[in-house]
Amino acid sequence: MTHPPMPRDHAALLLPASEADRRLDGLRGVLASAGLDAAWLTHGADIEYFIGTRQAGLLIVRTEGDATFFARKNLRAREKREPDRRCASV
Repeated sequence: MTHPPMPRDHAALLLPASEADRRLDGLRGVLASAGLDAAWLTHGADIEYFIGTRQAGLLIVRTEGDATFFARKNLRAREKREPDRRCASV
């Protein structure tokens, strides 16, 4: 089986920030309803669903405030792919 060629504009493959915000807000609502302050997500499929990256790491989503993603490695590559997302080295 052959696969279609990758688009030249890889940005087209990224999850739009507005969709990531919508998904994170939905999770925040579930957390608040359950009386929880935060969720820690470590599974790659969950991280990809909520913020659109396949990079290994830890995503902390609080009911109040911004979500925080701790990248296990390759922070510079993520910043190049997604310059509009706030990233920091820890």
